[in-house]
Amino acid sequence: MDDDSQKRESEAVHLLQSRLARFSRVSGIAGLSLALFWFGIAFAFDRTLENLAWPAFSLHVAGSLVFLGMAVLARRPSRGLSYIHRLETTGLLGACGTFVLSGIYLPADSRPEELVRYVLFFTVIARSIYVPSRGRRTFTLVLIIETIHLTFTYFFYPQRDLHWSGSGERLSPEAQAAVSLLTPAMAWSFVVFLATAASRVIYGLRREIEGARRLGPYTLVRKIGEGGMGEVYEARHAMLRRPTAIKLLLPSKASEEDIRRFEREVQLSARLCHPNTITIYDYGRTRAGVFYYAMELLEGASLEHLVEFEGPVHPGRVARILYGVAGALQEAHGLGLIHRDIKPANILLCRSGGETDVPKLVDFGLVKSVKKASPDSLKTEDDVMLGTPYYMSPEAIRTPALVDGRSDIYSLGAVAFYLATGTHLFTGDTSFEVCERHVHQAPDTASGRLERPFPADFEKLIADTLEKNPLKRPQSAAILRARLRALSSFGTFDEDDAEDWWHARGASFLARRRQDDRSGLLAWADEGLASSQLLRT
Repeated sequence: MDDDSQKRESEAVHLLQSRLARFSRVSGIAGLSLALFWFGIAFAFDRTLENLAWPAFSLHVAGSLVFLGMAVLARRPSRGLSYIHRLETTGLLGACGTFVLSGIYLPADSRPEELVRYVLFFTVIARSIYVPSRGRRTFTLVLIIETIHLTFTYFFYPQRDLHWSGSGERLSPEAQAAVSLLTPAMAWSFVVFLATAASRVIYGLRREIEGARRLGPYTLVRKIGEGGMGEVYEARHAMLRRPTAIKLLLPSKASEEDIRRFEREVQLSARLCHPNTITIYDYGRTRAGVFYYAMELLEGASLEHLVEFEGPVHPGRVARILYGVAGALQEAHGLGLIHRDIKPANILLCRSGGETDVPKLVDFGLVKSVKKASPDSLKTEDDVMLGTPYYMSPEAIRTPALVDGRSDIYSLGAVAFYLATGTHLFTGDTSFEVCERHVHQAPDTASGRLERPFPADFEKLIADTLEKNPLKRPQSAAILRARLRALSSFGTFDEDDAEDWWHARGASFLARRRQDDRSGLLAWADEGLASSQLLRT
């Protein structure tokens, strides 16, 4: 058996254990509650505690305790599926057998066969709902319980005198035996059918859900995010052991045009392999036409969360983060890909590959291929402003069809300003107002916004990236990286500092990120598309 099969079997055993434990706990509590109810009624009439020693009461309590004991045992580490099945069979038949025995001590006028039958009906129906099981197994177990109950009903339970209605004549012994056996047998036939059908339906639905959780070689494990365009799940590959995230773009939330654009752009961005770029493993469509792509699952949070958590970031740390992101842009620009949505929410700060404080550039959902752009694509897509207003370059606002890698450098400068000061470069009451300021208004300096000193050479570099004229900015990501390495503040926040920060504050940082419903993996493309739709209108 391979590792994936073992993992699936382990998950099946864990599910069966948890459901069996829940069924046993519910049945045990319900049984004790019923026993207390009966005792309360009896005590109200005779005001004595002698009913506690009544065999029928004691046996009913004993059967309830069997269920509670089974709940405890089901929670212990199991030795496999056969162990759980043996525990269920032994506990279920033992508890139900004890309930059946209690009917021997009930008076005939209380209709013991009916009282016990109702308890057993509740038990087997609850079991078929709670415990995942094939219909054949449920049928076998319920049939055994029915046989035990009918046997005790016919041979051991106290019989009432039955009379013909109207004449009042007493039924013959043969007729009384037939009525006492056939009536519960008919009721049991219905319950056997109902319990078996319920098990078949519920078990079948669970298998269908498991099938729906499979996307090619991937199996969805748990949802980790949801947004306007789709959902993100933690997933596992059938053969590979790497942590994986699956992004689903749902047809009900994304138009076919959006999905086609995503598919094209995922194909482009899948060519990227820089260590500071999110790695896309695979993409495709389900049988239902849902587009998905698989990417590495990252342990981290966005720079947006970092500023919310930390406030203004140490200049040396800002330089270190920018250096990594610029490396990712250098590879993308070298392949002719422009990101067009550089912003704090699209840069995750992670622990990756045994290193800490690793920036990962994500969401190439608005990527543009400048090498293969056709005239048609320029008319349909590239002449529309795409991006997030707080971080858009002037040319992305004025002439979006003509943007190149220097537009990403401007956006990265706006991100640097945000990290260094904890505030946006420009703000406004509307997106239009923010865009107008990017085009026409001179930005503040980092030291001026902070109202305290900031490394002069770093401040100059940020100002150069924010030049309105693209010709006055660093002309490539490689040049930007070289200038970052030359900064006086570069290296003042080193790997040891990063390790200390993550050790002291990393858990709180990640916990804060998890509290945000739009955090993590899913916000990337959704926020970019939301921004583009806002600007289109």
